[in-house]
Amino acid sequence: YVNGLTALLDSTGRFALLGVSDRRGYTSALVDREKGNSRRELPVATFADKCLWSRKNPATLYCAVPKGGLGLNQPDSWYQGLAPLADDLYRIDTESGAAERLIDISAEGGREFDITNLSLDPSEDYLLFIDKNTLFLWSLRLDPE
Repeated sequence: YVNGLTALLDSTGRFALLGVSDRRGYTSALVDREKGNSRRELPVATFADKCLWSRKNPATLYCAVPKGGLGLNQPDSWYQGLAPLADDLYRIDTESGAAERLIDISAEGGREFDITNLSLDPSEDYLLFIDKNTLFLWSLRLDPE
């Protein structure tokens, strides 16, 4: 078995986002089926459950990324509610591998957010999410890519 494995497929079936826990900590990578299942590590590490693929642009991935990285006991501690996280929101271009932080959410919101249940409105103008700490629904207006 693979420790801490989380996975999220895109709508085209080309890319799979994988998260894995090993002795280095938690890492996230993209597997590209069109390139012989090649694997490329992402510049940010997060769980697949904290991510969402764009429907309008299949190469775009939105993720909540924990500040300060992830420990060896992740994602188990998070799923069990033992280790709340403080996230930032990122847009990741899976073709270039570039990760853009969308907002310093703790500065804007005045507190830390443990983000889960990401979704996009039909026009993809807003990124919606739930703060796991309060179970409140939040939205972020997205700038065009």
